[in-house]
Amino acid sequence: MVRARFGSHLAPLLPILAIALNVEAGTAKPVWQTGRIVSADLYGQGETQVKAASKTKSVHKKKDFWWAYCIGAGNRSYSAVLRKSPHKSGLRVNESVRFSASRDRLYVISPQGIRYELRVLRQDDGACCRE
Repeated sequence: MVRARFGSHLAPLLPILAIALNVEAGTAKPVWQTGRIVSADLYGQGETQVKAASKTKSVHKKKDFWWAYCIGAGNRSYSAVLRKSPHKSGLRVNESVRFSASRDRLYVISPQGIRYELRVLRQDDGACCRE
């Protein structure tokens, strides 16, 4: 009696699964829009423990600042956070930016051409989101 390998009955389904995954991945292209940064405010701060390179002190604390950016595009607005300040990121208030929105991420291209990934807090219709 010859025993079949475990999962050998699934082998004919693999090409179908591969095609389905390729079709799904092909539809996830970002849709780029043009918008304007309406506001940039300090959202919060915290501390992160960072492992130091020196032998005398193994861990030190680093202050983290989160900045909330509001981006308006026509009749839609997005509120999202980034660890970089407007001064360091180049994302300035009243400047035009290109962005792509997904469910929980906002990909923004600054006027200098640098791409940032922001975490979305809110999406609203109309004016810029404020809590």
